[in-house]
Amino acid sequence: MPAYCSETLVLLENDPSVLSLMGRVFRSLGYQVLEARAPEDAIRLCQSHVGPIDLVVADVESSHQSDQSLVSQLQQLRPRMGVVYLAASNYLAPPDLADRYALVAKPFTLDSLSNKVRETLDAGGSKTADGRSLTCNVESP
Repeated sequence: MPAYCSETLVLLENDPSVLSLMGRVFRSLGYQVLEARAPEDAIRLCQSHVGPIDLVVADVESSHQSDQSLVSQLQQLRPRMGVVYLAASNYLAPPDLADRYALVAKPFTLDSLSNKVRETLDAGGSKTADGRSLTCNVESP
């Protein structure tokens, strides 16, 4: 796992035990973590959080909206925010989703998830709905 990070993440996961575990792991790596159990919570956090939000880690199954709709809403609020999706290994991502955002197949290890988050942040996060690359500010500890 990466040794230390300083970005802010929103974790969207409907299973409280998985959300809690991911939150503990990412906090131990130095990330500021905002936890959401539903898409509405993630939207509310993006609206109310003071300061940057660098990335959202979203469970595809936690979204009761279409994936694109949720990402579109979040990126309207936070245009520089990257996206990492968590999806069942049998999930067939629409090509435009798979081309634009990082996907991590379940089940995953915490190492593989934290590495994908770091890789996505270091690569500039994600892209806007029209395909423009986004960049994230990475600070050293």
